[in-house]
Amino acid sequence: MFATLVLVPAPDATVRGGSVPGRTSAGPGISVFHLSGALLTGVGLLSVLWSMFLPWLASGPATRNSFQLMGLADRYRLFNAWWYRLAPDVWPFWGPAVVVVLLLLVLRLRRSAAVLGLLVGVSSVTVGVLVLAYGSGRSVGGVRMVELGPTTMVVGGVLGCLGAVGLFLRSPTRLVPAPRT
Repeated sequence: MFATLVLVPAPDATVRGGSVPGRTSAGPGISVFHLSGALLTGVGLLSVLWSMFLPWLASGPATRNSFQLMGLADRYRLFNAWWYRLAPDVWPFWGPAVVVVLLLLVLRLRRSAAVLGLLVGVSSVTVGVLVLAYGSGRSVGGVRMVELGPTTMVVGGVLGCLGAVGLFLRSPTRLVPAPRT
């Protein structure tokens, strides 16, 4: 009823009748690095997506997520530099970018998923670290930062980056379905 997977060494790739040492073919099954990279990228970027809806600011009993934070930043023109002013406009597209990476993983377009996942992961880590560095321990007018959202974004971004790197690696072993007996 359930399929079992076994680790087997991947066969050497042959190029015009000769064997290329150290190279593996895309034989049956999936590479261990590719599978673990896809899982790590998926879990990391899903946590990035989840972190966007977690609390980032608190004012009394009310909490605000990252979208509300970006709306406040846009409304009150909190950012002066042109690239800071771009953040509230780009922020709503962060979630769809994560979904595109996950769709690329499902479609087994691992290199495209790895490149876009690496970009989203590095950007998420950068945003999370900047928010933590700027707002940690500060309270202005009763508004304070909640570390849960940005910290989850940093952790998810790091996991996404590690998984994206794993998608580029080659593995000497592959997971293939076990033979039926």
